[in-house]
Amino acid sequence: METNYYTSIHTNISYERTVKTSGRQIEEKNKIDMALERANKQKRALAILMGASSGKPVTRVDTYTPQVESPYITYGNVNQVIVTTKAEIEYLDNSGPCTANMEVDSVINVDDYIQAAKQKNHETIRNSGYEFTFHTLENYEDVGDAYFKALEEKYTILHREAMQHADPARYLKDKYANPESPFYESELTWYERDIAYRYEKQMLKEGKIHGVHFQDSLFRDKIVNGLQSNGDERRYNRKVMNQQLSNILQNYGISVPEDVNLRCTVDPVTCHISIEDVTGDETDRGVLCSQIENVLNVKENGLNLYQHIIQSSYSAVEVGSTQYHYDGRIKFQYRHNTDGISKGMDGDYNQKFIEYCEKYYPSYAEKARELGFDGFPDMYLSINLTSNGFEDVFQDVNWCNDADETIVEWQGKSAYTTL
Repeated sequence: METNYYTSIHTNISYERTVKTSGRQIEEKNKIDMALERANKQKRALAILMGASSGKPVTRVDTYTPQVESPYITYGNVNQVIVTTKAEIEYLDNSGPCTANMEVDSVINVDDYIQAAKQKNHETIRNSGYEFTFHTLENYEDVGDAYFKALEEKYTILHREAMQHADPARYLKDKYANPESPFYESELTWYERDIAYRYEKQMLKEGKIHGVHFQDSLFRDKIVNGLQSNGDERRYNRKVMNQQLSNILQNYGISVPEDVNLRCTVDPVTCHISIEDVTGDETDRGVLCSQIENVLNVKENGLNLYQHIIQSSYSAVEVGSTQYHYDGRIKFQYRHNTDGISKGMDGDYNQKFIEYCEKYYPSYAEKARELGFDGFPDMYLSINLTSNGFEDVFQDVNWCNDADETIVEWQGKSAYTTL
């Protein structure tokens, strides 16, 4: 599901002409220009703060209400403006029911969808299996998934009513564009009307909605914290990995005593997991380290643990890792995830590495030509193993604990609400 966290519909307004709306002459191009510029600046700022390239939000977003009411009503395609005319006002469709959007909003409990998502995630964690997996987010339900289901319920109700009208398309236009219509959604802001119209048109054309717009009227009292959502994903992945670790050790009758601290280090070439006792006392735990090493180094556990440590070493903002660096990540990905453009390490792998960077990391292509594959450093990654599971090392944030104060401090003292 594609989630739209920061799109500004202001950028879709066509304003290079003067129109007449409901009997009023609009000649405020300069004011609209200024309003559009403010909206665009906000959009660019949000895109930077929220990590547009990552596709996930990373900062707090409160419901945004434009400071300047637009004299235009936009629908459908970009730059298309539909203006209610006098002739259209005289033709009013009074047939069929029309429940106000805010009334429908009041009967939909968004928190129920949040709780259902939490429960599903808990079930997924409990059934994590007996080997490490990396793409755990495929089964993860985040805030966007929960909100999407709530929106589906809302617009299914509204769509049923729209289909009881003789001309559903005209009914929707009256509902969101015609102030003279008894169906007009006067309690919504123009921005909320535009969002609702788009969703209802999607239902009319395809029978389903696309994406989540967090500024829908259903979410007026909700706050979407992108940092929180991004952190939730990291901690969910850690919970899955810890459950898998627990399953593996219990299956072989191995337990890690309390206050014992072991360190797992993964080789970037072979993906072999080495276990070292870093507790710091005089006890010899060589046998325990060997046992754990043997049961973990099966199938693709090493590869998936390595990728998990990478994922834990960066987030929406810098987490201060001293072992993670992007050069090593590129080298690792080339070695283990190459496609048809550069298979394996045979032949002229330096040239293949250059081609790989040109295709996937163009900003690193020149560096690849200068240093070659061997000039990029190998990145050995470590994570600690305790009686509580895996714990991050060599970085500022430890994703293992829901109440970890370093996480709270790191994201600005805003508490997470983990799904």
